[in-house]
Amino acid sequence: MTEFKLLLQFMGMRWVGDILSWQPAKWAANMSILLLITSPSISLFFAHTRLHS
Repeated sequence: MTEFKLLLQFMGMRWVGDILSWQPAKWAANMSILLLITSPSISLFFAHTRLHS
């Protein structure tokens, strides 16, 4: 059990290190792609709900 805890701690530290070093750029890119994909459908959804209300 202690080995597992240590492994989790190590992985957590690595993950935090990744986020602090190079992850934000990748995360921002993923978010912008996600927004590009979702924003048209979101606006379509709002237009659709406005039409029916």
